[in-house]
Amino acid sequence: QWLRQNHLIDNGFPTGFKLPDDVFRASDTAAPNLESLRISPVSVDSKTNEFVITVTARITDDASGNAGKGYNSSPSQIGFSSPSGGTSVTAMLSDRHRISGDSKDGVVVYEMRLNNLFEKGEWRIRSVLLADQLGNIQWLRQSHLIDKGFPTGFKLVTPDPDSPALKPDNRR
Repeated sequence: QWLRQNHLIDNGFPTGFKLPDDVFRASDTAAPNLESLRISPVSVDSKTNEFVITVTARITDDASGNAGKGYNSSPSQIGFSSPSGGTSVTAMLSDRHRISGDSKDGVVVYEMRLNNLFEKGEWRIRSVLLADQLGNIQWLRQSHLIDKGFPTGFKLVTPDPDSPALKPDNRR
């Protein structure tokens, strides 16, 4: 049996519902912010076959939170370019990599695994993308990182063959 709206009203039943504003997060129009950034180590002696560059960032977002589980586009990330610009590596900073806090104020860590075949020299941050769960994004420029006192890259160095650390110890 189908009931008409007036039948529901006559019998005291509701005929609709109102969703709270936060369901649609219509007020969330701001992208996340980068509160802190650390790259360690900043300089790596590439004599070892493999090494890890760890990128640690504190990301805040006032409403929906840093993009993570369930987000289907590019999450927060930092892209690095090799000295020649021919190679790039990316540190993914999605909320899936959060180690503390919550999606609205959390610390994320990503380990980039590199090896001694990567180009030596200064690897510079080429892009910083911050994205929240609703797709609000912000691209940061190098000048923003410098103004905040954040690192702008890391350095892969070739070991000096004359370095005392690399010479055999012939003392007996």
